[in-house]
Amino acid sequence: MRIALISVNAFIPCDGFRLILALLRRDGHSVTAISMPRQAPQACTAHELAQLELATSDANLIMLSVYSSFSARAIQVTDHLRATRADRKIIWGGPHCVASPADCLRHAAGVCFAEGDLAVPHFVNLLSQGNPDWARARNMAFRTADGPRINGVLPLTSDLDALPFYDYRMVDEFVLDRTLEPVGPDLLRRYLPVHPFMVPTATFLTSRGCPHHCSYCNNCRTLALHGGRAPIRRQSVGRFMDEVEQTLAQMPFVDRVLFGDDDFLIRPVVELQAFAERYRKTVNRPFAICLSANTYRREKLGILLDCGLKVAQFGVQSGSQRVLDKVYARGVPVDKARRVIEETAPLLARRGGLALCDFIIDNPYETEEDVLATYRFLIDLPHEAYTEIFSLVFFPGTPLYERALADGFIKPFDPSAFRDYTSATALYQVNYPLLLIRILEALREQRLHHRIPRRLLHALASRPVRLVMRLIPRPVMSRLIRHAPGVIRRVIGMLRRLRHRR
Repeated sequence: MRIALISVNAFIPCDGFRLILALLRRDGHSVTAISMPRQAPQACTAHELAQLELATSDANLIMLSVYSSFSARAIQVTDHLRATRADRKIIWGGPHCVASPADCLRHAAGVCFAEGDLAVPHFVNLLSQGNPDWARARNMAFRTADGPRINGVLPLTSDLDALPFYDYRMVDEFVLDRTLEPVGPDLLRRYLPVHPFMVPTATFLTSRGCPHHCSYCNNCRTLALHGGRAPIRRQSVGRFMDEVEQTLAQMPFVDRVLFGDDDFLIRPVVELQAFAERYRKTVNRPFAICLSANTYRREKLGILLDCGLKVAQFGVQSGSQRVLDKVYARGVPVDKARRVIEETAPLLARRGGLALCDFIIDNPYETEEDVLATYRFLIDLPHEAYTEIFSLVFFPGTPLYERALADGFIKPFDPSAFRDYTSATALYQVNYPLLLIRILEALREQRLHHRIPRRLLHALASRPVRLVMRLIPRPVMSRLIRHAPGVIRRVIGMLRRLRHRR
């Protein structure tokens, strides 16, 4: 079968898209892969849609990988391709589809709403054979004359080692960003500088699942699909290192490696030691991981530091224990997160690395005191730590989405509500404490925060100052929150350039 596999998300795919690509090609299907890696504007131009139509003209089946933040683009692409040829099926998959298959079926003919490792190849093989049982494929849902048909759920894939490597062969693969270009080393070199290194980086996922069940995360939906039981599954060290080595051999220009597991330190010490020994010998590139304060052990971090760990990313999310417990359901004590960062940030800095701490702001369920707790947490972080501040996004299918829907903060399954998590616009917490967080974020980004006495930073959040700042009209405060950090960055940049010229 001739298939067009399209990613409408803002990056060159380094996720399950490439696994599906590998699985379909393993079964002998002819697959053209097209990525649309642009953050904004999200809407496609008429010229882009015309190029996409031409590139997919001989496909019998079109499959889209959809993230919630780019569902508007998925709808536009789907509507256009369906209008040009109504005789072929357009199937959606990806995180957005896990949430509500019935809502996705308003646009797509079918949806893969759970793991696609077995479901997608099975469905495609049945369809290519003309077998009517394709409509019964599990983990799939379809639009019918009688309404949505949502099939049962397959067991979770238990043997991750048996899956093929992600497909990075750069065969029949294209990027569509204003113009359609074939994927090759030069193009990947342009598009693979990704967070956190911002140089060409290869991303690998060596496990599935997370030790946390946060209310804002799609992992909750996966748990619900499987009766609340979704164990963390890991590839063996030998299996994932084979893939790392093969992928890097295909892309020798890659300078860094990112292990995108929710928590790389869930692995026992013996596995980390085996990984470190092989990685040091065969790869020997700086790498990044995500980890949790709950699973952190200094011994484990030391093993990874000795083989090239340069970035350890922590999900702190809030300095308020009430928000962590009652809103996010994270189960991580604030004091434990603080202690782990205080220990790890200097350790990483001495090896030329960094501890990267994530926080979520602009949450309608926070009080002003909760926002202040996050600001104070940020002030007291060790100066070696780096921070990233994200805006809360309500992802469909998550408990927090359902709560916000019931409370009227969002509309049901409205693509306009799935804002980009890097958005600087405040929707809910338009107040002075949020402005302080944004200003401190800009100062930390420029590595100037340690030059300002902590006593002064705390004084800025004192009650008398806050009372005065409440006099600022909400529209003015909103503009300050959005624009003040950028002004600070530009002024600092200008001053540095002037000093350099002298």
